[in-house]
Amino acid sequence: MDGVKFQLFQRTVQSLATCTSLTLQVGEVEIRADGLCSPLRSHQRIEFRKAPSPLPSGLVLVLGTRYGLVIQGRCFVPEDFEPPRRPVGPFQGQWIRTETPTFLLQPLLERISAFLGSAMPDFHPITPVQVLGPVLAGYHFRQPVFLLAGEDNRAFKIDDLTPMIRQGRLDLIPPVAILRQFTWSGGETFFNHILLPPGREASESPRAAAPVAVDYRDRIVCAVCCRGPARIVARDHEPVDIPEGEWVALHPFPTFGAD
Repeated sequence: MDGVKFQLFQRTVQSLATCTSLTLQVGEVEIRADGLCSPLRSHQRIEFRKAPSPLPSGLVLVLGTRYGLVIQGRCFVPEDFEPPRRPVGPFQGQWIRTETPTFLLQPLLERISAFLGSAMPDFHPITPVQVLGPVLAGYHFRQPVFLLAGEDNRAFKIDDLTPMIRQGRLDLIPPVAILRQFTWSGGETFFNHILLPPGREASESPRAAAPVAVDYRDRIVCAVCCRGPARIVARDHEPVDIPEGEWVALHPFPTFGAD
């Protein structure tokens, strides 16, 4: 696996081996547990139920609040098998196939064995796994930009809002509640555009905003939430002033020669 997949795998195993809430599925049985980190048994809750969709024999599905992992034992699993997709926090999720030395799974396997009160199935030295990870849409100043999840883990869509202010390829539309957690603050840069509150000058090394990707009129673009009154300055465009209130700024991922 490449370095990005390995880092995701490490974070997944570490989180699932230590988180307080966990969901396991084996075959048709789903087990939900809460309060696992509490030293008091009375604070721990275990629930058994029939899973919405069964897993092939020999697979173990482990889910936390933000991470998920499918572990394959010594069994045959069709290559096209994929667990139901689900979001990763606010982002659209996808299952990523890879293989790992089984000893790297040991902390999680030991926790599952203690949780179930029985030994785990036998595994090969190299274990096939599927890791739940966010869908990468692109990069903003070398930082990954993930795709925001909408209903049923589809890309979040914005279709009905028309740009009210424009500067080059930057569009500003009315606010969208779900985007308030992704902010473009005063003094920060969003691609080639810098947001300046009244009385503030642009710095020589502005910080970059942290956008998310959305589907805007059937095109994947970056989105951030900003507030006015403020002025937006850009290297190749006239400054624009935005009135008081909340706005969503949209910008396509750049191509060579574009801003």
